Amino acid sequence: MPPHEDMLLTIAATAGLLLFVQRLATLADQTWLQRLGWRPLLATTGWLGVPVHEGAHALACVLTRRKIRELRLLAPDKQTGVLGYVLWEPGAGPLAWLAELAVGLAPLLASLGVMLLLAWQEGGQWPTRTTDPATLSRDLQALAGVAGGHLAAGGWARTATLLRLYAMVAIAAHGVPSQADLQGTWRGLGLVLLVALAVWGAGRLLHLPLGGHLLLALTQVCGALLPALAIAVLALGLRWLVAALVPARG
Repeated sequence: MPPHEDMLLTIAATAGLLLFVQRLATLADQTWLQRLGWRPLLATTGWLGVPVHEGAHALACVLTRRKIRELRLLAPDKQTGVLGYVLWEPGAGPLAWLAELAVGLAPLLASLGVMLLLAWQEGGQWPTRTTDPATLSRDLQALAGVAGGHLAAGGWARTATLLRLYAMVAIAAHGVPSQADLQGTWRGLGLVLLVALAVWGAGRLLHLPLGGHLLLALTQVCGALLPALAIAVLALGLRWLVAALVPARG
């Protein structure tokens, strides 16, 4: 088991990267909508990424037994640029905080799930020891090597790999929680970390192995999210760059 300091650092780094990616998504979307409008965004990645994003919110609402007032998997709004939405009732109290955490992070977890599936289909191995940077690097290089071999082979292997890469980019670009999504997650995340640290602290005082496995589980989840967040950074950075190179509309 990694030292507790390393586990807490991994959790903090993931939270920081999530905030950065969310800000990057806001900037990329604003630049794209101002210079290109919502139609190109819908045609390139939105038609696939937005329904997955909103569907993940809806599924999390069902699993946490939250009432959905209105669901639009794909409903472009010309005025605001919003491509879809889910209106739901979170409720009140600690259970509601946990529900907000689950619903808010659901698109990111769905994005990770799709990437796991696509990596498995590609024949590579998705990182399993994500708290080890060296192992993470080797696994990603191995996956890139398999994809590169398929691209060089041509034929259906190349086509299938290109489709998987496109799906990864499209879903990762829209899998980032919005500002509204994140606003509802911090109380639930704080509650989870507080409980984990309290159990771990009690274990240290009583000389019992308590809380360590809970922190390790959180660390593994955060570590698994890092590749998904990295792909989102690349996709959003590319979206912003393309939009920034287009002259502003008069």
